[in-house]
Amino acid sequence: MKINVQSKTVGHMAALGAVICFALNIPASSYILDNKILEPLPYTFVRVTGGMLFCWICSFFVKQEPVSNKRDFLGFILWGFLGLGTFFFLFAKGIEGTSPIDASIIMTITPVMVLIISAIVFKEKITSRKGIGISLAMGGALLVILLMGHKPGKESSVIGNILVWGAATIYALYLVFTRNISQRYSSLILLRWFFLFAFLCYFPFGIKPFIESDLVRHGDATAIWITTFIAIFPTAVGYLLLPIAMHSINTTVISMYNYSIPIIASAVSIAMHQAHLQWNEPIAAVLVITGVYLVNMSKKKNLTKDENIVATDEKDLTPNG
Repeated sequence: MKINVQSKTVGHMAALGAVICFALNIPASSYILDNKILEPLPYTFVRVTGGMLFCWICSFFVKQEPVSNKRDFLGFILWGFLGLGTFFFLFAKGIEGTSPIDASIIMTITPVMVLIISAIVFKEKITSRKGIGISLAMGGALLVILLMGHKPGKESSVIGNILVWGAATIYALYLVFTRNISQRYSSLILLRWFFLFAFLCYFPFGIKPFIESDLVRHGDATAIWITTFIAIFPTAVGYLLLPIAMHSINTTVISMYNYSIPIIASAVSIAMHQAHLQWNEPIAAVLVITGVYLVNMSKKKNLTKDENIVATDEKDLTPNG
């Protein structure tokens, strides 16, 4: 189901809204995890629960789309658990041990991971431009991982940065392997099923830690509002704004919005005294953004209008966690 949006103004507002959701998620999640308001497992449970409730409620107000192929339920189960639940969990474990600035830079590498996975699985050709883009982006990510940033009272760890990279890789796998199923259903209906099965998978493990969490036992208004924001906006609203943007403005412009995510996330993190900017981080950000730009531009020149819709379009604006 395509969203009929003609106004470029609406498209820009949707892209900007998604960027703000994804960018603010980094410092918001860092606040919740660093202060032990939620541990990674109940944090994941809150996100899949919030996403499930939001998407199911919204789906009642749109045209219903029956599942055309019963085998699609296997995809909903697998990628609900892996592509959403495990992605959120790895992101939480990673950001718990790394600087928000480092995390925002590493997560920007997702489109490059999509290209690498597509080359391995679908034998997609890697041109010289793509190769240069991959090398630059990987170099920037390694610069962040090996020369860790700093959080007040705690330094980033290599393990934390690697876990964030793992989260980006999981999301890239999700984009690549849900390519076909994503063409059969609207974004809202897809997310409704993905979140439902993510919730069912994480409920047995997450409900008890959530009930015993500091948020439930001693959470103040600030913690509750920040957690609610995380559970709704970067978890569900940001994803739903993407197709509106993609049907209104071209993917090159959307890519430009994507490059602002680490800038916004870093600025907010510094303002909240969650991180201090290190000399290597601006250099790494330039390398990663340049690499992703080369990869995106190369793919747009080589693909026809109907090819690899998810891998070329939806990845142009990728969530930072």
